[in-house]
Amino acid sequence: AQEFPTKPIKLIVPFAAGGGTDIVARPYAQLLQASVGQPVVVENRPGVGAIVGTNAVAQSQPDGYTMGLVGFSFLLGQFLPEKPPFDPIRDFTHLSLVGKAPMIIISSPALPVRSIKELIAYAKSKPGQLNYSRVGGVSTGTLATLSFQSMTGLELTPIPYTGAGPATAAVASGEVHLTFTSLATTIPLIK
Repeated sequence: AQEFPTKPIKLIVPFAAGGGTDIVARPYAQLLQASVGQPVVVENRPGVGAIVGTNAVAQSQPDGYTMGLVGFSFLLGQFLPEKPPFDPIRDFTHLSLVGKAPMIIISSPALPVRSIKELIAYAKSKPGQLNYSRVGGVSTGTLATLSFQSMTGLELTPIPYTGAGPATAAVASGEVHLTFTSLATTIPLIK
């Protein structure tokens, strides 16, 4: 019987550094490394709504040395007209639920709002003038924003970003007006 693992393990995060999945991946990699006795290297491979990194995991040798840490968007891609090049059930061995992350809406400090009620009223007074940072083709943040627009009747303009980290930083800097993202991504900004 061959011992496992005998070399470093790669943990691919299909999102930009600084996003919610990345924030979870780094301590998880340390725990996994302590458990298996081999280095666990986190590799961020963002792009096309997590498809680039996730496809890299799907195309890797099925030897246990390449793993992926994915979010809810992993399953959402199957409902798009242009399906990703992998099947989330057939092409992966699912190991464990690592965590859950609540969503939060944040707005630029430049906006004169301090609550959801104020944000909705402000956006309605300026129809079509507010934007939001959008991550990838399909993401939980995008789904939350579309749902929010549907419930409120607002029209927000999407501004694309490569990941939740850059998308959240854009809100904090005033580059965009708001975003829906994971609480883990925003905790440093809130503090």
